Order: sequence, then structure tokens, then C-alpha cells
Amino acid sequence: KWLDRERIYADNPNYEKGAYNATAVSMFTTNRGTDAEHTTVSFVSMGDYESPVEVMRLDVLHPEKAPFHVYVNGKEIPHFLYRGDYEEAECGWYYSQTKKSVEITYPNRKEDYEVEISFEQFDMIGM
Repeated sequence: KWLDRERIYADNPNYEKGAYNATAVSMFTTNRGTDAEHTTVSFVSMGDYESPVEVMRLDVLHPEKAPFHVYVNGKEIPHFLYRGDYEEAECGWYYSQTKKSVEITYPNRKEDYEVEISFEQFDMIGM
């Protein structure tokens, strides 16, 4: 189920000669069994201009529960329990109880990739 489709455009001074970058951003959710919801954000780049964006920051609302895992291109990224630790990190995620959202930061990738957020059930003993 597609929730959203957007494009992010980046032009350089030679855009009239075709130098551009357009990144298609898509978000969808899937359910994998009972309460095993996964949200995936997909980034697909087009064009020959390399994006000047160095750091990506996502803020994904999910008022019902915090994620269990977050993956960037299949690699699990660190979870931070304290906002200060998250804000100092180059890569990781933090669930804000105040905003009811997962905040994710990571270095921008130069190829197509996905961010997967797992909202599967977990218990405190399993953590």
C-alpha cells in the first residue's frame, strides 16, 4: 500500500545542459503476521548530478508504539534512549514520546536505498 510519492529535485549551475538530480521518495507499510507492521521509505535517484545533501533526517509519526528496529539499506542502525546521545550521533534513531514519532538520522547515500522501520511486537524482557 503506497502512502506517499514525492520527488526531491536538486539543480546545479549546469541544469540547462541536463545536470540535475531528482530523488523519488515513496513510503509504504506492510503487515507481516500479527502486529508485525513494517514501514519502508524508498529513495530512488535519477540524473547525473550528485546530490549535495550530506545528512538525512526523517521524522516518521507512529503514535501507537515505538519501533523495534530501524534499518538503512538492510543494515540495522543504533537505537538511542536519550535525545542528547541521539543528537550527537552521526547515525541512529530515537523515539520521541512527546511527538509520538521515530526520528532517524544517517549519512546520505549516493545510491538507491530503503529505510525500513519495524514496528513488530516486543516485550521488555526481549530487549
